[in-house]
Amino acid sequence: MNLDKLRSEIDILDVQIISLLGKRFELARQIGREKKKMRLRVLDQKRESFILEKNTKLAEKEKLSKNFIEQLFRLIFAESKSEQQKV
Repeated sequence: MNLDKLRSEIDILDVQIISLLGKRFELARQIGREKKKMRLRVLDQKRESFILEKNTKLAEKEKLSKNFIEQLFRLIFAESKSEQQKV
């Protein structure tokens, strides 16, 4: 496969990643509205720990760096909490 074709495939994946993040953060906003109704705190450390553990195990199966996945999801958590606080 040539370089241009490989880069084209990456470009397609980048669009999908951004679309999925958009959907994830919309769900985070919906969760924020539910938490507000229930008078719950935005931070849910138990849930974050569960997600990190689950996704680092998945990362190992996909031969991805555990450290990278932890950093990525910590960024996602931070943005999700920010989105939840906006509602």
